[in-house]
Amino acid sequence: FIGVGGSVFAASDAQDGGVLVSNDNGDTWTKANNGIPYCFAYCFVANGPILFVGTGQGGVFLSTDVGASWIHSGVEWNFVMQFASKPNGLLFALTTGAGYGLYATQNKGDYWSGRPLASAWNPMSIAISGDEIFASSGLYGGMFRSIDDGMTWTEAGLPGKYVLNITVKSFGLGATKMFAGTNGQGAFLSVDNGTSWNPINTGLTSNYVRTFLISDSGIFAGTGDGVFRSTDDGTSWNPAGLTGNNISGLAMVGTDLFAWPRMSAAYRSTDQGSSWTPVMDNSTPVRITGIVATPNGGGDNNIIASTWGNGIVLSTDNGTTWTRTDTGLATQLSMAITLVGSDLYAGSWGQGVWRRPLAEVTTSVKEILESEIPKAVALEQNYPNPFNPVTTIRYQLPVNSRVTLKVFDVLGREVATLADEVEEAGYKSVTFNASILSSGVYYYRLSAGSYIETKKLLLLR
Repeated sequence: FIGVGGSVFAASDAQDGGVLVSNDNGDTWTKANNGIPYCFAYCFVANGPILFVGTGQGGVFLSTDVGASWIHSGVEWNFVMQFASKPNGLLFALTTGAGYGLYATQNKGDYWSGRPLASAWNPMSIAISGDEIFASSGLYGGMFRSIDDGMTWTEAGLPGKYVLNITVKSFGLGATKMFAGTNGQGAFLSVDNGTSWNPINTGLTSNYVRTFLISDSGIFAGTGDGVFRSTDDGTSWNPAGLTGNNISGLAMVGTDLFAWPRMSAAYRSTDQGSSWTPVMDNSTPVRITGIVATPNGGGDNNIIASTWGNGIVLSTDNGTTWTRTDTGLATQLSMAITLVGSDLYAGSWGQGVWRRPLAEVTTSVKEILESEIPKAVALEQNYPNPFNPVTTIRYQLPVNSRVTLKVFDVLGREVATLADEVEEAGYKSVTFNASILSSGVYYYRLSAGSYIETKKLLLLR
């Protein structure tokens, strides 16, 4: 309990509880959860006129109007699954787990406001169509529509369907077609903004439809049996490669099509899916979770990918080579990535939303090496990790230092020396080739002056 501004607040961890308020010394109570989506309340603290409430894995919310409304304080919730943004800069983050819900920010993530989803459990996907927001539910199924930035919701069809993805194709003047991919029920199309839906599965060999991509050459669908392409808005589908793969995501960079199967690295097609080439080391289970791209001014594109286990990676040559670019990110488990204006946002697994200016992320390694001196010694996680058999280890030195970089097995035996000399200040990169070693866990240790740090790497044959 806590008293603020003449009101008494109580925290409840019951299913329908949350924040309760009484204005008559506890004789009667009403809910005060506006802005807190489906979170259990556990504790309060007041700082002058500002009231804070701690919720069960939903993070910390604050109120400046005696509990009439709440906004997320910026303290992380756990599992960020997807982003969507409106032209006015309003950014939405869809979360799952115990802190599940839909959150919105208008100020680049300084504060987040909860949006109560119409279906309380297991939100799966969101999409923006003009001024409307569409959301799907995984546990109970169905689609929902909001015309007030997520504050209220109405049903929008597909009851009982486990909707994995919503994609909107706009024609201008407000005309749209909406595509929905489901888990086990195939693909659906709506031409009336969700009022009615029709199945569009002719030619598909899998009823698991995880993702869609709208392009100038047609619509691509990522399914449980590879990529398919339609040139007639889903009336019929034709195979477009990667048969037998469970496709998690698709992206178009210029005229190149990228696809990433579940628990795999990415592939690129330059001929609309007729042929595919791996653009990462597919001998190790690097899991791509999202891709965004911007022109780099040199005729190629900066491609930025979020990954499960390898942080954020960058390619400046259309996917031919990749480097880690996630300095400061608290976790290597990233589930979503998006661009809003000049900022890049990463949704993490367990550490909330992270923001970084795009210009910092896309600064090439060459530019960093030539123009900057690090402020502190640091050892980065190797990439890729797991690896087979080659991986890259990066570290930085603020001053000239005597450096040793060695690799050890789980018994502490030295198996490789990668550096053992005096090195000048700057950003460093070392390649480790483990072709003579057996699969397993290894450790690499950097010593530079009084600085010593050890990290783990995993070799998978």
